[in-house]
Amino acid sequence: MKSLARLTSPCATSRTARLTAGWLAGLSLLASLGLGGCGSVTASSSISDARHAVDEVNAHDGDKYAPYETTRATVYLQKAKKLQGEGMYEQATEYARISQTAAEKAVDVARLNEDREKRRQKFAPKDAGTRDRPAEPPKAPSFTPSGG
Repeated sequence: MKSLARLTSPCATSRTARLTAGWLAGLSLLASLGLGGCGSVTASSSISDARHAVDEVNAHDGDKYAPYETTRATVYLQKAKKLQGEGMYEQATEYARISQTAAEKAVDVARLNEDREKRRQKFAPKDAGTRDRPAEPPKAPSFTPSGG
């Protein structure tokens, strides 16, 4: 009976609470120290993936065949790098993800437009230069009232 009273006494409860609070504080400190670098690592990885995707767009002449998508991917990548430099890792990761998505779309659009241009060149008429000249007006028949 005495041991039960000791466990429920205010001193025992506060001692247990202090130990639990101490453990929780220690665990949260370890977790924050151990996971503190994860944001920067994730941002760096996302930015690297986006940079490779933008490089692929440039390999497909993205500026010529998909200018809007290429510009969007490049601008978002630049913004992600800037945010990473400022320590805003979560936002940098999001901008890098948007950049990568835009770059993937730019590659698709560039491939389609490049293929379309090649098909136009392949199936263009052989004498395309004569098509640009204006047609000569038809000659009027030489009819005279005198029958001549």
